[in-house]
Amino acid sequence: KFASKRAYGNWELSADRANAAWLEAEAAALGGSARREGFPFRKLEPQAAWLDVDGRRFEGVPIFDGGLTGPEGVTGVLGPAGSAAPIGVAADVPVQGPHPRFDTALALGIHRALVAWTVGALPGLRLRNAERLEDPFATPVLQLGGAGQDWLVQRMRQGAEATLTLTGTQSAATAENVVIEVPGQEPDAAPVILLTPRTSWWHTCAEQGTGVALQLEILRAVAKRKPRRPVWGLFTSGHELGYRGAQHFLADHPELGTGAHCWLHLGSSLGAADGRNLWLYGSDYALSRQAQAAFRAAGLNRQGMADYTVGAIG
Repeated sequence: KFASKRAYGNWELSADRANAAWLEAEAAALGGSARREGFPFRKLEPQAAWLDVDGRRFEGVPIFDGGLTGPEGVTGVLGPAGSAAPIGVAADVPVQGPHPRFDTALALGIHRALVAWTVGALPGLRLRNAERLEDPFATPVLQLGGAGQDWLVQRMRQGAEATLTLTGTQSAATAENVVIEVPGQEPDAAPVILLTPRTSWWHTCAEQGTGVALQLEILRAVAKRKPRRPVWGLFTSGHELGYRGAQHFLADHPELGTGAHCWLHLGSSLGAADGRNLWLYGSDYALSRQAQAAFRAAGLNRQGMADYTVGAIG
């Protein structure tokens, strides 16, 4: 049910609307109220996205905070990222974290186009988040993944010529956050705010679905207890696009940045089958210790669960 209503990356807004309507129905069922808060963003609908080398075509996905080519693409010799080659190639680019050669080449606009072969915990194409959606890079960047990286690197070292084509349409669009409020017995008390993203790349519920499900169940349990202070559940859109939803929520409600009683963020891939352990980070010593004790009482004290980390967030 949830997966069929997910927003598809950056471009399927009908799913974004359907998911918001589903959350509104869930809010009514648990005894809360829901509202949508729209915000603008730059929408990219990719069209051609491939690299042609010696009769072989690699299809991929552009970075969403980069540039585009014309329909004829960019043709030139392949070379390592940071070299003088027209088309730079960066191998083993992590989905998260730095890649010095790639990052420098992109920031300085060294190449007419870039190829980023991304890697992650599992094989296949993994997409980097668009941290600079509102201030995009000029360089077109094609993200590739899966088999073929070694062949491409070999052809690059041999000085092969390639054509990189990235086309698409860009337009102004509006996405929506959904806020579910469970009333408190003291309505003027500072609220507790739960936060989880409701969007991800691809058609999937693996990355954010468990966070959404957990947040709804927390709100349901809290509503039954008739809490003293209000509890808000914030479901943000555009998590991959520079955290646009969270940024706009804080811009619209600046008093809640530090004025909320506390924030609880349910992060990505909770319960995902990629072998990652449960991590706990916090900016408040007492709250972090309380959360850690609750995890341990529930038997979630596996190796790899971090201790409190003061200042890690916030």
